[in-house]
Amino acid sequence: MTQIQEPAFLPIDKAREYLVAEINSLRHIKGTVWVYVCAATMLDYLASLSIGAPAKRQNYIDFIRDHMRPAYKNFEYARQHQKPGTGSIPSEMTKQDLPEQMYYMLRCGLVHGFSLVPTQKELLNGGRDRSITINSRADALKDEKTHLEPFNKPPLINDSVYFVDEDLLDDLVAAVNHLFADVTKHPKIKKRLMERPFIWPL
Repeated sequence: MTQIQEPAFLPIDKAREYLVAEINSLRHIKGTVWVYVCAATMLDYLASLSIGAPAKRQNYIDFIRDHMRPAYKNFEYARQHQKPGTGSIPSEMTKQDLPEQMYYMLRCGLVHGFSLVPTQKELLNGGRDRSITINSRADALKDEKTHLEPFNKPPLINDSVYFVDEDLLDDLVAAVNHLFADVTKHPKIKKRLMERPFIWPL
């Protein structure tokens, strides 16, 4: 399929509509791992829009804390854990590190490694072992679980969080709307759209 880039950046309102439509299109593949791969990739892109530059680790984490609904940053694991990003210095401990776990497990683990088991380096930097469990709506109904609910299934899964694909997509749409509603972010969004315009149309 030929991919054509629009010569000028997409207007703010059209860019928002485009992103929402792309996220909603993932509902056609609900129940597959690709919903999560695409959602994690979209988070990376949204983080870049929010700063007007390529997103790094802290930008990804900050985007989740600033633009996803508060349930993400407020989620508490059962056990205290080394605060992510502090390397081998065990000076800070936390239970509220889901945004960091989303970076390590979804962005690094799933997108780049097709796995939810962290590497030794990711563990050293603050990743938790199997800290996120990905599921479909059908799984959630069978398991009688809800999105962002604590989850354990010993012996492999201990102190995890239950993710439901369709609820994650709902929250991504809300995050897009939250980002674009902040007019102070518009110059940075426009800058990024100019530098890296969407593939248009598909």
